[in-house]
Amino acid sequence: MDERTPGKELRPALAHGDRTTVRTPRPGSHAMDTPRTPYRCLMDQDPALIAFANAYFRACLRRDLDAIVAAVYPGDLDKLKHNVVWCAQAMAEIEPDPRFLEFFAGGRSIEDLRVLSPRQFFQNLLRGSMGTADGGDWQDIASTFRIEAIQRTSDLTATVAYSFETAEDDTTERIEKEMELQFIGDRWYVMLQPGVRRVSEEVRLRLDDSQRRRSRDEPLRDPEAASEELEPFELWGFRDANKRVVIEPRFTRAGKFSEGLAPVRIFKKWGYISAAGELVIKALYDRAKPFSEGLAAVALENDDGETVWGYIDREGRMRIKPRFETAGVFRDDVAKVSVTNQGRKRTFFIDRKGTAQEASDSRN
Repeated sequence: MDERTPGKELRPALAHGDRTTVRTPRPGSHAMDTPRTPYRCLMDQDPALIAFANAYFRACLRRDLDAIVAAVYPGDLDKLKHNVVWCAQAMAEIEPDPRFLEFFAGGRSIEDLRVLSPRQFFQNLLRGSMGTADGGDWQDIASTFRIEAIQRTSDLTATVAYSFETAEDDTTERIEKEMELQFIGDRWYVMLQPGVRRVSEEVRLRLDDSQRRRSRDEPLRDPEAASEELEPFELWGFRDANKRVVIEPRFTRAGKFSEGLAPVRIFKKWGYISAAGELVIKALYDRAKPFSEGLAAVALENDDGETVWGYIDREGRMRIKPRFETAGVFRDDVAKVSVTNQGRKRTFFIDRKGTAQEASDSRN
């Protein structure tokens, strides 16, 4: 599971995903007597919608658990509890995590968690998440909270954008989030579907990946061989933003994708693969860096046994002959390189043809 404290993802209300984070110098401490919800921009003028959003956020800022639970669509509470119970059971079989049960169930067992009503379960979740912020932190959040916009997306749905500040060390972060509302029956409800999906998605993906890999395990060729003779190894692959493996681990090292290609080491040499996992530039290099502006720095050993850097294009053609001691990435058509001659190190910039543009000298 995510190493981040779950509570930080759920304050001051059930958050549905960060949009942007802005860091600013931390101002002085905020003084506040009662929670308030200042409006920066209201794009919808439905009094009932505005009143519901206002009341919900006031309940969050007051930590009024009963009012918060009453505002959430009951069907989403059922789904949330179901997903959390599933995750707890799945994790208990291979990697029990006491923090998971502590957060979602107040330290109870999985059986105790299962018998809780969705309402009781959600109150425990809120109590655990909101309890992670002390009085000072919560005062900072409440005093800087504001609704940025309320926009109806259809006759029965609306989106509320809101933000608040959290402080750490000497900086303050303004966190911007969105919440979905839906009109059901004769009233508005807060919808939790995005959060419901996230609860179990990562656990399920990791479990599926582990089981898929386990299915490919090979039995020992020599049954008499001792397991102590087995040795661990490390291979690199690539996964997407949802933690789903898209390029199977088979490289001894790997760098990040840039301009559609990524440097990888297959045995001892480096080459480049596409996002489909195909080797498009053969592994010929001792070291390799990501592409930038159509060129990538690669290292080879020269006749003197020294490692020197040059640049190749996306077709694998050497565009700038290897002769540099260090080589940076291209930005605005120049790259920073260095050479050493008779104990003097020259650091300078080159253009896309390898011609020096600017230089400075320094002694080794």
